[in-house]
Amino acid sequence: MRRALVSILLASCSPLGLIAQQGGVFVENKGQWPGSVSHRIELSGSTVWIERSGWTLDLYDEAAITRMHAAHHGGDPEHASPVVRHHAVRSRFVGGGSPQATGSGPVTGYHNYFLGDDPDQWAGGCLRFNEVRFDDLYPGIDLTMTKGPNGLKYDLLLAPGADISEVVMVHEGADGLSIAGEVLQVHTSLGTISQQIPEAWQTSADGERQLLPCHFQLAGDTLRFVLDGRDHALPAVIDPTLEFSTYSGSTSDNFGYTATFDSDGFLYSGSTAFGQGYPTTTGAYQ
Repeated sequence: MRRALVSILLASCSPLGLIAQQGGVFVENKGQWPGSVSHRIELSGSTVWIERSGWTLDLYDEAAITRMHAAHHGGDPEHASPVVRHHAVRSRFVGGGSPQATGSGPVTGYHNYFLGDDPDQWAGGCLRFNEVRFDDLYPGIDLTMTKGPNGLKYDLLLAPGADISEVVMVHEGADGLSIAGEVLQVHTSLGTISQQIPEAWQTSADGERQLLPCHFQLAGDTLRFVLDGRDHALPAVIDPTLEFSTYSGSTSDNFGYTATFDSDGFLYSGSTAFGQGYPTTTGAYQ
């Protein structure tokens, strides 16, 4: 069935400044993370956990990790607190089919995980993808999520006759939500996540793109999308973005502290990596 496209860009503008994220692929869960998680993508200063009918965004204070590293290399230890602040916001689509995401657009290579001393929590050959997809999120509506230049973008794909008013999005754990112009602002203790709609359109039978007015409707922590003037027999697109920006750099903080070589010419290095675990609660935590 041909589906219309409603594309939504999630954006996060942190007080630390808007810096494009580097790297980032969706890695499948093969038992190394909680069963509710299907995929995870790591971005600079944030981790996104893809779950049934939504995702959890875990922001963390990357500057604190940098100070901890500097303290071990001549920096000021008084400013190197071992506590790293986090803030988790869970975004869920409610009232629909509650599908689990699947990966598409495979990326070369795979990840292996040896987490803790329990082999049951280890997983190898975890595939990587450029995109995750929720089929039948609502009747006639699918969702795809990809990494954009400044964050993540999700597209709502509407089949002819599908009703955008059925799409209801709930944000849990935020300090507050507000709308400024056509930008949804999700406030956290580590900055503001912004979700914006650049444009919306439908495509006529002869391929002509017809712009459509689109805006958010916010009530408490619940968000809806309003698309005006749509011909339900035609495909349509809404294009918002999720940007969360902190510092650019490694997708998982990794600080090297030793290196050596052997008689056969092999080089070995040691480092401390700060992998982010799944947040069991939303809101601010340490």
